[in-house]
Order: sequence, then C-alpha cells, then structure tokens
Amino acid sequence: MEENGSIMRRYFGKALFSLILTILPSIVLAGSISPILQEKIAGLDKSEKVPVVITLRNTIQDKTLKSELAENYATRAKRHQIGVIRLKNNAETIQADLLDHLDDLSQAGLADNIKSRWIINVITADLTVSELEKLAAHRDVETIFEIPKVYTITPIESNYTLPDMSKSYHRVEYNVNMIGADSAWKLGYTGDGRIVCSFDAGIKGDHPALFNNWKGHDGDSAAAWFDPVGNEPFPHTFPGNVTRYFHGTHVMGTIVGHDDSLGNGDTIGVALDAKWISAAVIDIPGASIIDAFEWAADPDGDPNTISDVPDVINHSWGDTLIGCNEYFWNMIDNTEALGIVNVFAAGNRSNPSSIDNPANRALSNTDCFAVGALDTIWTTGDTVIASFSSLGPSDCNGGAIKPNIVAPGVYIRSAYPSTYYSWKQGTSMAAPHVAGAVA
Repeated sequence: MEENGSIMRRYFGKALFSLILTILPSIVLAGSISPILQEKIAGLDKSEKVPVVITLRNTIQDKTLKSELAENYATRAKRHQIGVIRLKNNAETIQADLLDHLDDLSQAGLADNIKSRWIINVITADLTVSELEKLAAHRDVETIFEIPKVYTITPIESNYTLPDMSKSYHRVEYNVNMIGADSAWKLGYTGDGRIVCSFDAGIKGDHPALFNNWKGHDGDSAAAWFDPVGNEPFPHTFPGNVTRYFHGTHVMGTIVGHDDSLGNGDTIGVALDAKWISAAVIDIPGASIIDAFEWAADPDGDPNTISDVPDVINHSWGDTLIGCNEYFWNMIDNTEALGIVNVFAAGNRSNPSSIDNPANRALSNTDCFAVGALDTIWTTGDTVIASFSSLGPSDCNGGAIKPNIVAPGVYIRSAYPSTYYSWKQGTSMAAPHVAGAVA
C-alpha cells in the first residue's frame, strides 16, 4: 500500500510538472493592461467598446533598426526601401494570428475598427471591456493601453499692441536672419530639392506665401496632403477653435514661406526653395497620429520611390498624460531609420521638467529633438529664454538635458489664413525655424 502511494505520488508529481511546463509559457508571455486603462474600464459596462492600442512582441528592435540600415545600405533610397519592406513584413507575420482572433471578435460584435499598423508593431481596435482581459492573455500580446490623445501646443497670447502685419512687406523677417538663414542662402543652401512635412491642424494651401511651394503641384496630391477625415485633395483649414484655424499655416510659413509677387519679395520662411507636404491630424476628431506617421514614411505607398519622402517633419503637439510611454518614440525611431528627421516644439508650460511626450525623451543629444523659444530684448538686442518656454530636464531617461536647442519664438510674423500675415509666439513658432534649417 505504501509502495503504491509512492508510485502514485511520483506519477502525479510528473504529471503536475508536465502541466506546469505546458502552461508556464502562456503565463510568462501573458500581456498586461496599462494601469490607466484598468482604471478607466473599472466603472464601465462590460459591453462598452473602448479604443485601444495592442502592442505585440516584436522581432525587429526599434532601437537598432536605424543603425542596422545605416551600416548596411549606403544610400537613403535603399535604406527607405529595405526599411519599409522589413517593417511591413514584420507586422504582417507577427500580427496574423491575433488579427484572425480579432476578426472573430468583430463577427461576434465584440470589436470594431480593427487596423493593422506597420510603422510600429501594433494593432488598434475598439474592444468591449469584457474582451480586454481575455485578450491580454493572448501569447502575442505585450501591452494594451488606451489610444493617446494628442493636443496642439497652443501659442501664447500677446499683451502688447502689435503693428499691423496683415499685409506684405518687401523684406526678410528679423527672426529668419537671426538664425543665419540669409547667410546659408548666399552659399546656395535654399532647400532646393528637399521636402518638408508638418503634422498639424490644416493649412491654407492657396496662401500667397505657400501656394507655389506645395509639392502637390506635381500631380500627386495624395502624396502631398493627408486629410483622413475630409478626404479633400487640396490643403485647407478646418473649422473649430482659433488655434486649429491658423496654427498649421503659420508654422509652415516659417519653414518655407515667401511671396515674390511684390518684386523683391516678402520672406517669412527659412527654406525658400523646399517643397512642403502636410498631414491634417492634430485636434481634428477622427484623425490619428499613427496614420500620419505611416503616410509620411511612404507618402505615395511605393517603398521603391524616394522623391515623395520628406526630409524633415515638424511637430507642434504632445501628450501630457502618458509620461514616458514609448508609443510615439517607436514611431519616431522607425521614421528616422528611413532617413527622416523629426523636430518637436518643446511646449509652453514654463516649469521645470514640463516637456511633454514625445519631446521629453532624451536617450541622446538628437533624440526626439526638442526646440525651446528665445525672446529678444529690443532695447539691448540680447536674447533670453522666453518666459513661457517649457524647461528641462527630461522627466525620462535619468533627467537628461532638454530642450536640445532654442530658436526665435516671440513675435514671429508668418502666414495667417484670413489676414495673410500675423504675429504669434510660442515654441510652435520656434520649432519650424529648426525644421527649415534641416531642409
């Protein structure tokens, strides 16, 4: 009897060990729901659908893709081609099983708006609360979190009565000369052959300082203007708040703006001969930043072409709630792996460590390149940090130095939709100087 008990213990011991080995991988590989999302869904009905990002376990390490492409491929065209194909193949392979599962949920009415993404290895979807915890246990899932909501960095209102700048002037604006753009032009650096891009809230495409430089005149407007909500082929502004109305037009004016209709021209921009494209995705309901990154990474949808791909993207947006989450950081890494520079406004919150995600990332001196604002003291000609400009250090990566650079950001005259030109101030006005300098 004792011998039989010993045999049974050994048998059940082996069976238990075998069972543990069977289920252990699913335990180790189980994903998680972010604390913020857990808190949000705690009080929701189980049948309510929540927009989420599902991150998957990745065979491509975002942080090494850039160096690998640069080391193995000599030309930007080849880096772009191989990089886009590799990212798309990676997403297609890893996401296949999970997409099948999500399709089953969609058929059962438990999921909507399922989108496979490739610029980073994620899927976005609207899922019922009841399915979120089940999905987190899927072996391919790493994390589930709520889709971040970005905002435009709102310019600072002036307390002073400013001169009438609604008309054109025969001059180069002071801020353009201040960064040495006029010296660069004399050396032949005008942005000729370069493409600049912005993620913003719409642009008045027929503005006299912008119209001639829009790349869409080459016949492929879809590769020069991304309007996922209105689907209109020509750049335009959107109704809504005041910032949404003018922001994108003013920013692009500082990057490329000039009006030659008056003879010697009215010059408000840095890269006079660069072509511009833009994605209207900030502060526009229904638009998505990840859509914009995927569009800008390959505007014409053909990885074998490079003539459509921007050299630099200007960003005047951020998120105050996601801290050091890598969601945006990974998109930036992968677009830069394809040869695109990203420039960010640092923000207008003035306090230490007040730079928002993604500009708060600081793994290197050029990482998520953030631009603070300079103010000029007119009586002395000295420059100081603008009182509103967000300060470092970064609240991520061990308190590294931020912002990376400063540029003029106070009383910047640039393009405006209804009055042609207007003064504005903010780091949104500073960042486009740097984007123009890149071009």
